[in-house]
Amino acid sequence: MSRVWKRFFYKIRMPVLIPFGLLVVSGSIHIGTDQYGSSFTEVVAAVLLFLFYLIGFAMIAAIPIALLLEAYGRARTEIEEENETLIKALKND
Repeated sequence: MSRVWKRFFYKIRMPVLIPFGLLVVSGSIHIGTDQYGSSFTEVVAAVLLFLFYLIGFAMIAAIPIALLLEAYGRARTEIEEENETLIKALKND
Protein backbone atom coordinates (compact mmCIF):
# COMPACT_ATOMS: atom_id res chain seq x y z
CA MET A 1 0.00 0.00 0.00
CA SER A 2 1.43 3.35 -0.98
CA ARG A 3 1.87 6.31 1.33
CA VAL A 4 -0.92 8.13 -0.50
CA TRP A 5 -3.43 5.38 0.28
CA LYS A 6 -2.30 5.23 3.91
CA ARG A 7 -2.74 8.98 4.26
CA PHE A 8 -6.13 8.82 2.53
CA PHE A 9 -7.43 6.12 4.88
CA TYR A 10 -6.01 8.01 7.85
CA LYS A 11 -7.94 11.13 6.84
CA ILE A 12 -11.28 9.38 6.33
CA ARG A 13 -11.17 7.13 9.38
CA MET A 14 -13.23 9.33 11.72
CA PRO A 15 -15.97 10.35 9.23
CA VAL A 16 -16.42 6.64 8.44
CA LEU A 17 -16.03 5.16 11.93
CA ILE A 18 -18.39 7.48 13.80
CA PRO A 19 -21.53 6.69 11.74
CA PHE A 20 -20.53 3.02 11.64
CA GLY A 21 -20.15 2.97 15.43
CA LEU A 22 -23.52 4.63 15.92
CA LEU A 23 -25.09 2.09 13.57
CA VAL A 24 -23.53 -0.80 15.51
CA VAL A 25 -24.69 0.57 18.86
CA SER A 26 -28.24 1.22 17.68
CA GLY A 27 -28.38 -2.19 16.02
CA SER A 28 -27.12 -3.86 19.19
CA ILE A 29 -29.74 -2.09 21.28
CA HIS A 30 -32.44 -3.09 18.80
CA ILE A 31 -31.33 -6.75 18.79
CA GLY A 32 -31.06 -6.71 22.58
CA THR A 33 -34.58 -5.41 23.04
CA ASP A 34 -36.03 -7.85 20.51
CA GLN A 35 -34.08 -10.92 21.65
CA TYR A 36 -34.36 -10.60 25.40
CA GLY A 37 -37.65 -8.78 25.68
CA SER A 38 -36.09 -6.02 27.73
CA SER A 39 -37.34 -2.50 27.59
CA PHE A 40 -35.33 0.10 25.75
CA THR A 41 -34.56 1.83 29.06
CA GLU A 42 -33.09 -1.34 30.58
CA VAL A 43 -30.83 -1.87 27.57
CA VAL A 44 -29.66 1.76 27.60
CA ALA A 45 -28.95 1.46 31.34
CA ALA A 46 -26.91 -1.70 30.72
CA VAL A 47 -24.95 0.02 27.93
CA LEU A 48 -24.25 3.03 30.16
CA LEU A 49 -23.11 0.75 32.99
CA PHE A 50 -20.80 -1.07 30.58
CA LEU A 51 -19.35 2.24 29.37
CA PHE A 52 -18.83 3.34 32.99
CA TYR A 53 -16.82 0.17 33.71
CA LEU A 54 -14.93 0.45 30.42
CA ILE A 55 -13.91 4.07 31.09
CA GLY A 56 -12.89 3.16 34.64
CA PHE A 57 -10.71 0.33 33.37
CA ALA A 58 -9.21 2.60 30.71
CA MET A 59 -8.30 5.17 33.35
CA ILE A 60 -6.59 2.51 35.46
CA ALA A 61 -4.77 1.04 32.45
CA ALA A 62 -3.66 4.45 31.16
CA ILE A 63 -0.99 4.93 33.84
CA PRO A 64 1.10 1.82 33.03
CA ILE A 65 0.65 2.44 29.31
CA ALA A 66 1.90 6.02 29.69
CA LEU A 67 4.92 4.79 31.64
CA LEU A 68 5.69 2.19 28.98
CA LEU A 69 5.39 4.78 26.21
CA GLU A 70 7.73 7.11 28.09
CA ALA A 71 10.29 4.31 28.51
CA TYR A 72 9.98 3.49 24.81
CA GLY A 73 10.53 7.14 23.90
CA ARG A 74 13.65 7.35 26.06
CA ALA A 75 15.02 4.11 24.57
CA ARG A 76 14.35 5.39 21.06
CA THR A 77 16.10 8.68 21.83
CA GLU A 78 19.12 6.83 23.21
CA ILE A 79 19.34 4.63 20.12
CA GLU A 80 19.07 7.66 17.82
CA GLU A 81 21.87 9.39 19.75
CA GLU A 82 24.04 6.26 19.49
CA ASN A 83 23.35 6.08 15.76
CA GLU A 84 24.32 9.72 15.30
CA THR A 85 27.54 9.13 17.27
CA LEU A 86 28.38 6.11 15.11
CA ILE A 87 27.62 8.01 11.89
CA LYS A 88 29.87 10.89 12.99
CA ALA A 89 32.64 8.43 13.90
CA LEU A 90 32.36 6.68 10.52
CA LYS A 91 32.40 10.00 8.64
CA ASN A 92 35.60 11.04 10.42
CA ASP A 93 37.39 7.83 9.38
